[in-house]
Amino acid sequence: MTYRENVQTLCDGLGLANPLQESDLTIAKMIFSDYTDGPNYGKKYEVLATDMNRAGRLFLQQKAGSATWIFLDSVLKVEAAEFFTSELWDDCSPQKRPLVYGIKECTMVEFVRK
Repeated sequence: MTYRENVQTLCDGLGLANPLQESDLTIAKMIFSDYTDGPNYGKKYEVLATDMNRAGRLFLQQKAGSATWIFLDSVLKVEAAEFFTSELWDDCSPQKRPLVYGIKECTMVEFVRK
């Protein structure tokens, strides 16, 4: 499936209209952390809510439910790679696709809710 088809399937499953509206989302900011090298390493960076990352925020919102943080384990990363497709997953960077990059390269994400 294409990324657009994946977004539509997610919206359909949640009973949301596509294109997504900001009012459908509860995540205002994501703080990605990488604790691969231990608990004191904690490389962090923030990704603010934008129009361009609405579908990615919905993906994380659906995975997290009402939690304020989640681990980005291997199962979630496989699901994210399938959702974002290789077009977005393989070509991500902190500058180009920071939300996708955070999921791919970090171990945890905290959410600041609206």
